[in-house]
Amino acid sequence: MLQNEMQLLISPGTIIFPRKKTAIDLVWGNENAANCLLKCQIVSENDHGSDYLPIEIILDIAPQSMLPTNPPYNFSKATWKTMQKLIKQYLPPLPEQHTLITEAIDTFAATITDAISRAINETTLRKKPSPFSKRW
Repeated sequence: MLQNEMQLLISPGTIIFPRKKTAIDLVWGNENAANCLLKCQIVSENDHGSDYLPIEIILDIAPQSMLPTNPPYNFSKATWKTMQKLIKQYLPPLPEQHTLITEAIDTFAATITDAISRAINETTLRKKPSPFSKRW
């Protein structure tokens, strides 16, 4: 269970088999299940004559909103010529070859990424998804 990052969801030592007063660790879950767990307990009032007591598990699995906070860009309506001019304007000058150390390369790559992102943001509208659209 540890290898699969599972954890016990029912309280350790909970008596499941009352005749022998034994506990069997039956309810395991991953971190997501543990975070959604509202209740995990014995409900002896729902016993139907089995040797083992029933376990009630209640998880909060309400669907989370699947819409992104920022809708994606609508590249089909982008103004490509303007974007090209802005990218050329925002791109940094090429570094000298003798200054190409790891930090300089990382900074240069980050600056290129920022230039492209800035140009896209200024020239491309975002999509306006319908509240009735399905995520698929």
